[in-house]
Amino acid sequence: MSNVLSHDYYVAVQEEVCVKEEAAPALDAVPFADTKDSVIAIINGKLVNSEEILESDILVEGGKITKIEKNLEIPEGAKVIDAQDRFVLPGGVDYGTRILSREFTDSDGVAERTKSFILGGITTIVDSIQSDDFEKSFEFLKVLKDSENGFYCDLSVKLHVPEWNDETEAVVEKSATEFGVRSFHVNPEKVSDEELLELGRVVAGVGGVLCVDAVTGSEDTRTPAEDIEEGLIRRVCSLAHQVDVSVFFLNVMYSSTLELVLEFQEKGLRVYADLLTDLENLKELPLDGDNRLLASKSRGKPTQDESGDESEDWMSLLYTELVLPEKLDISRFVDLTSSNPAKLLNLYPSKGCLRVDSDADIVIWDPMRSSTLSPSTSSAFNVGKEIDVFGVPEFVLLGGTVIVADSQLRGINCLGSLLAPPPHPATDRESTRSAVQRSDRPGCPSQEVKKKPWDKKKCVSQGEIFAKEMGIHQRPLSAHGVRNQNDSTFSTFY
Repeated sequence: MSNVLSHDYYVAVQEEVCVKEEAAPALDAVPFADTKDSVIAIINGKLVNSEEILESDILVEGGKITKIEKNLEIPEGAKVIDAQDRFVLPGGVDYGTRILSREFTDSDGVAERTKSFILGGITTIVDSIQSDDFEKSFEFLKVLKDSENGFYCDLSVKLHVPEWNDETEAVVEKSATEFGVRSFHVNPEKVSDEELLELGRVVAGVGGVLCVDAVTGSEDTRTPAEDIEEGLIRRVCSLAHQVDVSVFFLNVMYSSTLELVLEFQEKGLRVYADLLTDLENLKELPLDGDNRLLASKSRGKPTQDESGDESEDWMSLLYTELVLPEKLDISRFVDLTSSNPAKLLNLYPSKGCLRVDSDADIVIWDPMRSSTLSPSTSSAFNVGKEIDVFGVPEFVLLGGTVIVADSQLRGINCLGSLLAPPPHPATDRESTRSAVQRSDRPGCPSQEVKKKPWDKKKCVSQGEIFAKEMGIHQRPLSAHGVRNQNDSTFSTFY
């Protein structure tokens, strides 16, 4: 062996001849410098909307998406993000957060809590002000509106309306006109049908949405919870349909009530249902239908990860538990977490999709990266604390500015603001109604009388009950095949 290793001869190393060539221009990665108002190109990714998946590049200019095409010609000086093996999604829209409270008197605390949402791929959140003191609510809304530093993501507000009184109409109109509030949270158990109709009429007048929690506080233990939920939804939808106001139900938990919501939508009511955020419940409920969405109900208080940044991993959990096992596809995932809630806010297609002229609220999603579930998310969804979730936002853009890069929050000012969504238009109810057909008399030309099989018990064909010709003093046969006794010669008069 020693003879083999110790050679007594020398072999010269042959080197390749160097040839001078012009190097191809390199694509600059996005540096940790200010990208506000920069031109950004996102290349090689899979663009996902609710109705399609495209292998296309995206060009962002002036906070908007300006081009979507394959093999995009990148302008000189543009910042480039290579999304190879990544999904490119519209920013998440969370319609059910819980970060606002009666104690908040400044915007700094709110801004701090929005940090976790942008890290989790959520670019727009909607929360409710629960105070019954409308003057304090208006003061708080003014603070949020005038905030100089803003928030890490865009914010919209739901106003809690505890009851109907003489001031309610003025409160709804002021909150909509001055602060752009379009969502109004009401407890239907505390208002009568007449009051709910009046409230619905006022909310419809400002183009708003009635928000109702489907989980009631009923103490009736004799009635199944499913029947109670169905009765609540039927009552609210029936009244809302009369005044043509949009409705949003929070925490719907039964398939039968989801189908009831769909029935009212087919009748022309603009109605949406948020599914109860229990993971086992989500696996059983049908997730199809363009009137369904998912909200996190998060309070924005997850623990810090190794980088020191707080991350809300609600979307990662849904991706792990619903998309990976193919309970739903990635397009439906976008539908439930972005497109449908954006439609409910009346911000679609500016938000909730990736189209030319849409806001550049974009998430570059790495499906292979994993993280440990935060305690707040595990508590909200009733799952184990020490579990890994797959699918992590690698880059997050808000209005065309890179807020999150390499899954870390960048050291820039908050750029989110208090949103003022446009009012919902009135529904074209005529297009959802069909002409009334007369069927109350035999031989009606608008509807044929169909013959039915002979009924031996009644000794008459069921079709002949209403089709048989009658004399001038006769009434038709009853459902049991006999004539009304007042028409019979055996009738007795007193």
